[in-house]
Amino acid sequence: MSEAPVEKSPSYWRLVAREFMRRKLSVAALIGVSGFILVALFAPWLANDAPIVLVRDGRVYFPSTFTYPELRSIDWAYYMDNLPEGQWALMPPVPISPYRDDIFNTLRPPSREHPMGTDDVGRDVLSRMIWGSRISLSVGFVAVGIAVVLGVIFGSIAGYFGGMVDIIISRIIEIVICFPMFFLLLTIIALVARVNIYYLMFAIGIVGWTGVARLVRGEFLKLREQEFAVAARALGAPATRVMFRHILPNAIAPVLVSATFGVAGAILTESGLSFLGFGVPPPTASWGSILSLARQYVYQAWWLTAFPGAAIFLSILCYNLIGEGLRDAVDPRLKV
Repeated sequence: MSEAPVEKSPSYWRLVAREFMRRKLSVAALIGVSGFILVALFAPWLANDAPIVLVRDGRVYFPSTFTYPELRSIDWAYYMDNLPEGQWALMPPVPISPYRDDIFNTLRPPSREHPMGTDDVGRDVLSRMIWGSRISLSVGFVAVGIAVVLGVIFGSIAGYFGGMVDIIISRIIEIVICFPMFFLLLTIIALVARVNIYYLMFAIGIVGWTGVARLVRGEFLKLREQEFAVAARALGAPATRVMFRHILPNAIAPVLVSATFGVAGAILTESGLSFLGFGVPPPTASWGSILSLARQYVYQAWWLTAFPGAAIFLSILCYNLIGEGLRDAVDPRLKV
């Protein structure tokens, strides 16, 4: 009599993915975030006055990639209005550069030509919203990446070694937490002569690592006495291997949840800094800088408030919903 095949139990991450997919609102938020990311990645092909594809002198160019020195001096707005015979071009869906101003079309309400209106110097708001997504989302991801790396390193060292090492790192964490994050960011930015996106990423990252560090420390304190960690040490494995090969994979799920919420917080922080004038310098577009401009024209140009405000709200809402779904999915008390 043949034995029945043993059914292989699903892995932990498969169970997490299955439980996450049951939460329709979180799945919808994940689709929304994917849409924001795609818009940011393909911004040069979505909003630009340079064509996506240009056939010129028998050669095919992709001007939106900005990799052709012979095309950099071309005024595309004039060139496309007077396209020479025999040449062909495919324009982006929004054929307007985010930096192209038009003093004859300032503060125009949404129309067919400008679906989200224009700003105080005639720049297309839709084009600037598309390009601004690159700043806002990249700051969120990179800043949280820096915070997670620092938090994992310091938290794992404190939780694994304990004793005086844990005391010193814990006191450092408490000192950083004592300072309000926003004012600490303003202090760091004030020390820089000219703020750019890289300083913003670094500043947000180095003040946001404490939460991850405390979370990782707690997980390491719990897991370092588990049988698999004790066995690894008994076999002579070095501390770094035990920490990052055996313990960290079992402690990473709560970190991912924290990182998801952290991206939303970083986007909101960058928007707040740009709103106050401490963000990326003009004419670089970000959602916060567009919203900051709306303060001067709050009664004349409602679209300068509505569209960037809605983008910030929706992106943060989506990340928070994803974080909620992940937090529930990694709960060990799930019913499977």
